[in-house]
Amino acid sequence: MKLTDLLIKENLIIQIVWNEQKIEFPTCVIDKDDMGIFVDPYFHAGKPLELNLNYNSGVLCNVFANSPVDNKRISWRNVEIASVTRNDELLYHIKTSGFNQNARSDDRRKYDRLVIQKKGQLYDSQADAYIDILIHDISDIGISFFAPISYVPKTNQLTILFSDNIDDKYFDLKVDCIISRTQNRAGNSFNGCKIVGENKEYLLYRFLRLITERNKAENAHNANGDIVEAVDDLTEPSREPSDAVGGDEHVEEGTAN
Repeated sequence: MKLTDLLIKENLIIQIVWNEQKIEFPTCVIDKDDMGIFVDPYFHAGKPLELNLNYNSGVLCNVFANSPVDNKRISWRNVEIASVTRNDELLYHIKTSGFNQNARSDDRRKYDRLVIQKKGQLYDSQADAYIDILIHDISDIGISFFAPISYVPKTNQLTILFSDNIDDKYFDLKVDCIISRTQNRAGNSFNGCKIVGENKEYLLYRFLRLITERNKAENAHNANGDIVEAVDDLTEPSREPSDAVGGDEHVEEGTAN
């Protein structure tokens, strides 16, 4: 499958990697031509960010989508991105090189886990009961959580409910799952479960939460760098001006192998 085979309004994820830094953002196919596709840009501080990255820029750009054939994750690696203006609107034009034209299977993110430590509830339909839980971590296909040690599920097919705000978007999530393992940990029941079916709202939440956490980490790193630089300026007043520019445990069985 080629990049130009994607449909208009197809949802994508663009990944940009430089040095040890990485940013990912969702976008959508707006239009296409013989060379590639046009997609919505990335917005930073309310403004579209101009990107002009080619194969030799030293920055790796990848595009991810779901295959229309089997809905599995596919990717195009090392694409070229150019900012263009159409009808007074900034868009990204993305094209592939000759040897990277065809998509390849890419399921690498299935087991990536994000610790959120979020309060929620577990609904047991057999017992018709709601149990307070603490969600420990989430992935594309699994969730791990703590529940009271006294709780014994009537069935391994349960529903996890929790809500959260990410920027200006509110999520009220209901996720069906199957418990695959339970452990006694620190006087609580620690459970790993596999998500049943496709839950697009949950996947969007996980993606946006991941981006938010990465941005926080990057901002903290930058702030720490500013502090170090300020201390250096105070302790080395005679220094010449510089031109330099500035995992917790989880239940592995809680996901499908």
